Amino acid sequence: MQSTDLQPQLRTLVVSAPGIMGESLRAMLASFPRITIVGSAAGCLSASNMARDLAPDLVVIDANLPEPEVLTLLKELNNGASSPRAVIFINTTSQKRRALAAGADAALWRSDPSQLLVDTLFQFNTARQPAYGA
Repeated sequence: MQSTDLQPQLRTLVVSAPGIMGESLRAMLASFPRITIVGSAAGCLSASNMARDLAPDLVVIDANLPEPEVLTLLKELNNGASSPRAVIFINTTSQKRRALAAGADAALWRSDPSQLLVDTLFQFNTARQPAYGA
């Protein structure tokens, strides 16, 4: 058995408004062998409820949702019993700063998600600390 077979699956909740970006995000995440998508939420309220019920290891959020709702979700995730990792795909530097301050573990640019996500997941595997922009 290879060492990669021994690594646990990351139970992942995807949060994105319906549309092509959300579909692309789910497809990209599904291509990673360690990621198991356990749920998809079209809004932050449903994501909060799903996170409580599903206890994911990772929550991936697209910044195409209302920012105040996203920031509230990030704070709730950090105050929950399971405290999953939270990755948000952002559009602006100020959005990145606010997301990290609200508790995101990583804020990645929407324009180039693939390699940044690979790098972030690798860092998550090695230590529990903010991966980017802390």
